[in-house]
Amino acid sequence: MSNSDRILWALGQHGPLSDADLVRITGIRPHQQVNQICRRLAAQGLIRRWHNVGGPILNALVVSDRPTPTPDPSTSPSSPPRTAPALLEKRNRSELLAPGPSTLFVLPCSGTKRTGGYRGLEGPSVLHLLSADVAERLRRARESLRVAGNLDDSLLLPASQRYDGHLYKAAHPALGKAVADGISVVILSGGYGVLLADEPIGYYNRRFSKADWPAGLLERCLAEVAVAKGTDRVVAFCARTTSYAEVLRRVRWEGRGIEAHLLTPDLGGGGGGQVLVPRASGEAVRAALDGRLSSTWRSSDGLALTIESLR
Repeated sequence: MSNSDRILWALGQHGPLSDADLVRITGIRPHQQVNQICRRLAAQGLIRRWHNVGGPILNALVVSDRPTPTPDPSTSPSSPPRTAPALLEKRNRSELLAPGPSTLFVLPCSGTKRTGGYRGLEGPSVLHLLSADVAERLRRARESLRVAGNLDDSLLLPASQRYDGHLYKAAHPALGKAVADGISVVILSGGYGVLLADEPIGYYNRRFSKADWPAGLLERCLAEVAVAKGTDRVVAFCARTTSYAEVLRRVRWEGRGIEAHLLTPDLGGGGGGQVLVPRASGEAVRAALDGRLSSTWRSSDGLALTIESLR
């Protein structure tokens, strides 16, 4: 039984499935191979692929007279996880963008920060998820910004608690609970480059600028963290025309078999971007983490989200 037939069989048995669902059900790896097969089957008119707003790309059989392949007992794929159909049904019904063990959320830092903290606070570090050479490059780049960024790390707080701008205020308390529950969240930071949300950091005063960091370093860090976390989907929240968005767009997500989406609040030509956009992003983060983010979602100020697929 070919891998193409395995995928057609799974879709015939379980209905619409994402590429990640197909990896789990059929056992075909890497993720990129499933993505390539599904694209080919779609080009042949055997399946249909569409972007489920607020969720992953889904695949479904095209109704035809073509018989669904019958698996060879000696090579049939393992049974799907018992929870998969229920999760899929919920996703199709409400178009929810809910967190999962293989989802990585990416957030921007904020100019406003809490002062104070704790001496000698210990916690995880993104450096431990990176290859040795990339970790050393990030460490050196952070150190070179210490003076320019007025970094004071005598007192430490977890990053998600240090940042106190409109996004983080709006995302509270769902963000803190998600981090405590082990949901993967990373932050693009003006003083640290790339951070885990629960990574202890000091107080600094430096706006995020991609020009502060060696070319390609932050993109490499994001990609390596995603792979280390076993990520198959990245969901990022920030304004559309920022350095954060530029860095996210330069990561080669598809080449690593990862679906990536950038969610940006739409001002619709109005003003108030310094407050309304980060507040909307924070409310969207909270809604996503609470399982309430759908295609009809609006912020408290009436802003909708634009979803950009990152390649």
